[in-house]
Amino acid sequence: MTLTIEQVRDTRFHLARRNGYDPADVDTFVDKVETTLVALGEEIATLQQQVSTLSASGGGSDGGEWRQQVEAKDAEIERLRQELNAARSGQSSDAAALQRQLDEAREQLQARDGDLAAQLRAKDDELAQQAAAIQSKDEEIARRQEEIANLHNSLAGGGDKAAHLESELTGRDQQIAQLRVQVQDLRGEVSSREAELLTLRGQLKQAQPAASGAGASAAGFVAGAGLQQIVVRAASDASPAVTRLVQMATEQAEALVGEAKTEADRTTTEARDLAQKLTSDARSTADALTSDAHNTAERVTSEAQAAAEKATMEARDLARNIEERARAAAEKVTVEAAERAAQVDKDATARRNALVSTLEAERDELTTRVDHLRAYEQQFRSSFTSHLEKQIVALRENRFAPEQTPDLLRDGIRGTSATPRLDALLNDER
Repeated sequence: MTLTIEQVRDTRFHLARRNGYDPADVDTFVDKVETTLVALGEEIATLQQQVSTLSASGGGSDGGEWRQQVEAKDAEIERLRQELNAARSGQSSDAAALQRQLDEAREQLQARDGDLAAQLRAKDDELAQQAAAIQSKDEEIARRQEEIANLHNSLAGGGDKAAHLESELTGRDQQIAQLRVQVQDLRGEVSSREAELLTLRGQLKQAQPAASGAGASAAGFVAGAGLQQIVVRAASDASPAVTRLVQMATEQAEALVGEAKTEADRTTTEARDLAQKLTSDARSTADALTSDAHNTAERVTSEAQAAAEKATMEARDLARNIEERARAAAEKVTVEAAERAAQVDKDATARRNALVSTLEAERDELTTRVDHLRAYEQQFRSSFTSHLEKQIVALRENRFAPEQTPDLLRDGIRGTSATPRLDALLNDER
């Protein structure tokens, strides 16, 4: 398939991203040009063979001139073929150089991506550490909240100290009960003393008639400040003695009853005062413990809340700083990558434009040479055709027979010839 000048002018190469033109399209175009040149060479070889044939048949000096022209054109065609091969190798080397530049740029971008990934992994590790710190703070806050709950539970249940106070109050109540039992015992003893006093009074009433009727002496004893002995010698002395004895017994009984009542009142008062004191002390201690527990709970709660808020704020600030630094680093790397990509695109575009300009110049030069070769072919064909036509006309117009015709060739004698076969051959040649 030959390649026309219109096809050469209308040929467009497809861009293959950053690598310039697609090498396959360029190779196909060069192959078509080569095929066309090969066809032209074969056609010129055919014409050379025809010229050599004509020269051998008597072309003269014109054939030698045509042969020289054909050899010159063969040399020019060979030179054009070499230039095409050189242009193809130069285009391949330029494409390889551009490909190497693109590979280097791609490797640099991959290295930059690796650095960015390492930075992001470091930021992720730092964020993980901060998350662990925040988790530890959350656990500490949970422990503080648990302590606060325990304090609230201890306050709600009265606590160990309140239970101890209750046990002390119970012991004090038992002591008060024992004192009350002792008071009851003292009251029982007073009652028994009163019963003994009544018994003594009854005995005294019984003794008065016996003393007055008998007129004898009587003896008695009174327990008071000490043992006293009363001696009655006459009947007249019995009545005052009995009266004195009764009076002393009564005074002793009244003194015992008064002492018992005083002791009972004193014991009751002391027990009541002790109970009131213990109760007030227990209440004061319970109130103090409750107030201290509330204050401690409020202080622990406020400290835990402050620590939690501080830890939360620190974690948020740290996370914000890390995020800002990571975003700044990512933006910086992105900008550098974009600038590098833009520079690579710019270099590739410039290289592609230079290569396109070179290829277009070579294409125009090849087109001019092909047009010149086609014009030469057309002129050669026209001149060769006109030369052949002139030769044919000359062959037709030229008479190669001598002017004197033999007698055997005349019409009247041809039939009477003794060699009819020769006559037939001569007629065929004519």
